[in-house]
Amino acid sequence: CFERSFEKISFYRGICCMFKLSFKYFLFVFLLIITCGQVFAEETTVLPLIPDLQNSFPHSRYRYTLGGRPAIVNVITIEEESPYEVRLAFGSRKMRARHSVRYIARYAYAGVNAQYFKGDGTPLGLSIVNGKLLTGPLFSRTAFGVTEDEEYKIGEVSLSGRVSISGNTLPLTNINQPIMSSKGAYIYNNLWGRYTPETSSEYYHVVVKRGRIKEIATGRVRIPAKSYAVVFNKKQLKKNLECKARVRYKYTLTPDIWNDMEYAVAAGPVLVRNGKKFIQNQRFQNDIFKGKAPRTAIGFSKDNRLIILTVDGRQKGVSEGATLSELADLMLSFGAYQAMNFDGGGSTQMVINGHLINCPSEKPARKVSNAIVIYRK
Repeated sequence: CFERSFEKISFYRGICCMFKLSFKYFLFVFLLIITCGQVFAEETTVLPLIPDLQNSFPHSRYRYTLGGRPAIVNVITIEEESPYEVRLAFGSRKMRARHSVRYIARYAYAGVNAQYFKGDGTPLGLSIVNGKLLTGPLFSRTAFGVTEDEEYKIGEVSLSGRVSISGNTLPLTNINQPIMSSKGAYIYNNLWGRYTPETSSEYYHVVVKRGRIKEIATGRVRIPAKSYAVVFNKKQLKKNLECKARVRYKYTLTPDIWNDMEYAVAAGPVLVRNGKKFIQNQRFQNDIFKGKAPRTAIGFSKDNRLIILTVDGRQKGVSEGATLSELADLMLSFGAYQAMNFDGGGSTQMVINGHLINCPSEKPARKVSNAIVIYRK
């Protein structure tokens, strides 16, 4: 009996040991899978460059497997001490004209699409070129900026200001942007176009020249060169408008650092903040957040190394795109400390030395409002 009991005890001890070993093995495999998923260990292949671009520019191509589906990724990295500089560029002086990235970057070493825009070409959100504000921010969305000292910045930007017109003081709502509110006043200069936007008869369109009212209308008016127009809802006035009355306006961007940017462009949402994944809705449409799509992203490392990335999409079995979460993980894997999303979908384009090196989901390549371009210093 004693021998049988001992055999039973030994048997149960063996079972327990096997269970402990199995559990440890299971835990190890589980943690390995999780860790591998975070660093894209499903599959990563370095792809050859276009022959004309070999060793000519800091660019790489990869084939990833993201969520079990293929994705072709193109990456540009610019070191802080590199001979290149980064700017925002439009294809022409007409801010609302649209062009392919290849055209916008025709005099540059490289370029990628940047800002969201309306069908008529209106860029949506903040844009600054050569230190001059072209368009004001929308919904305090995220922007990418470059200072005069070539330091990069990513953050939310808002605008505040006021317009003094014929004895009335109105809050300044925005500059060269679509009218989205009946409150406050909008400023339009000839960068916007020849005419102010269409509105109902409830709005005044006031042409200002040399600081004084030149024309008052209740419909769109022509914007003279080297001048501007103010558009606002009539109900806000406490005093009647008079021709030749003085008009002044002033504004500031918040945080204050954005008032000193040489180049800036808004898009979003944020992807990485302070080295961690951070995705926040800033009143974007659902199609930006849902599912896999072609994507464009920009970011920088702690040591000011710029990272620009595109993911081709909507090409089944070849490159099916990325979710915003996958895009954030990609930027983190390339060392981004701060990163944000640019316009994507059919707009996603990367050009190097005049070559369109990614494969856009639209043929021919979609015409866009503006692009981040890279010149040699």
